[in-house]
Amino acid sequence: MVQEIYKNSLSLFIPVGQIAVGELSLENPAKHLIKTGRRLFVSAKKEYDFGETAEMLAENQTETKQREHLNEIAGWHFQCAVERLETAISNFKRAEQCAISAKYRKYARIQRKKCSRTLRNYRNRKAVKTDFFSFGSFSVSLRGLFR
Repeated sequence: MVQEIYKNSLSLFIPVGQIAVGELSLENPAKHLIKTGRRLFVSAKKEYDFGETAEMLAENQTETKQREHLNEIAGWHFQCAVERLETAISNFKRAEQCAISAKYRKYARIQRKKCSRTLRNYRNRKAVKTDFFSFGSFSVSLRGLFR
């Protein structure tokens, strides 16, 4: 009964013939959330790496204006990484709450915890990297002290 309602509601949004009959199950939305969460996690790691690269390039710049632009770019990439991890965590939480098998629920919980740890690590590393003391034109970075 429930699957028939599910099939009928899908036909309102998806033209017939675009989905296979095997794809119609109650676990499909949860699986989609898990799949999207995994993609967001991988994408967040790439964004963080881009931010690290921009930050390294900024350190090697002698001109202040170029350094500022590269630091701004790095900050943008770090922010994107954080946002994507937060969205991935949300997707995994929502997938856990769906009516899915225990195997998928456990997988979603493990992935959510992994994303949360990664997000915490990114925030901690970024907090250490942005700890600067500035005395006029002289600035001291505490970057390597806490590793």
